[in-house]
Amino acid sequence: MADISKISPNGGTTIYDIKDAVARNSIASKQDKLIWDSAPTSGSTNPVTSGGIFTAIQNASGSGTIVQWDDLTASQKSELISAAAAIIEEDIGSTDSMEF
Repeated sequence: MADISKISPNGGTTIYDIKDAVARNSIASKQDKLIWDSAPTSGSTNPVTSGGIFTAIQNASGSGTIVQWDDLTASQKSELISAAAAIIEEDIGSTDSMEF
């Protein structure tokens, strides 16, 4: 069982002793029952370790594909320009005076 004898409810600036043995044992026994996942797992209700979260974020951030403008077809470029114009128009109201 984990040694739970102090608690810091406000982020560590103040530490309180847990003098009540029943409360201390109750907290410790709950901590020992946690089952940790080493990576985010679909459908799991278990907490995930910080290393698992870090690795998942690192892996996800590198999963995009970078495409050079010159590698796009004329049709793909046109679609991107239209999509960008729609976003700009939604934000500022009109793209009539803009050159593309």
